[in-house]
Amino acid sequence: MFKLGTVSVPGQDKNGDQKQNQDCALDFYDGDVAVIVVCDGAGSKTFGGVGSNYLCRVIIRYLRLTKPSDHAIFRKTIERAIDSFRRIIERLCRQKNLKVTLEDFACTMMVCFRQMCPDRTLNYCAHLGDGAIFYLDSAFESAEFVSLPENGEYANQTYFVTDKNWCDHLRIPSLPDGAFNLILMTDGVTPMALKNNEPFFDFVRPLMLFLNNSSSQEGSQSLAKMLGSKKSMAISADDKSVGWLIN
Repeated sequence: MFKLGTVSVPGQDKNGDQKQNQDCALDFYDGDVAVIVVCDGAGSKTFGGVGSNYLCRVIIRYLRLTKPSDHAIFRKTIERAIDSFRRIIERLCRQKNLKVTLEDFACTMMVCFRQMCPDRTLNYCAHLGDGAIFYLDSAFESAEFVSLPENGEYANQTYFVTDKNWCDHLRIPSLPDGAFNLILMTDGVTPMALKNNEPFFDFVRPLMLFLNNSSSQEGSQSLAKMLGSKKSMAISADDKSVGWLIN
């Protein structure tokens, strides 16, 4: 039995007004397979939010249908999903004679897939771009990184699924045994969750304990309220999205 959920809240502009949310965070659970997808649309691109929303849905569909049984198949499934996303967007731009290109739908991506099997639990993650993925042990007493943000030449740059060399930046990290309490977050949340490039335990542990002890609805509502608060926006005015999967 898994406990999972996702939250995404819009950021604010310089005047404190709500911006259009470029993030998307979706989850799927059918009692057997659990999927979390968190994408961050590039704010500098015209349709970054459209790209993040569509990519989340494409990845969930591919993982639901494939149900990858090992690390290699999982990677191939993610690659196929991203390739499908790219081809459909490119075809749409050509057919509709839109004055936009694939790059205008730029977004990052984080994925977690888990499946209960009779003899084992399959547990895989994928990451492209910034944001962060980490896990807490079964007792919620320690936190470790699964995947760190990958930035470009400058600190405020990163990589996107729309880049020509996207495959070079797709990471499929190996998860250690017992890495079942996972949390995924976009770069709007990492300033609160990271300290000296390590998980900030005093933020992460209370958050995960609360999500573990709450219903999905209560946890999602409370987390959304916290991420959208004045205190959180003072730390980062960016869109903020979180996904969690607790065993």
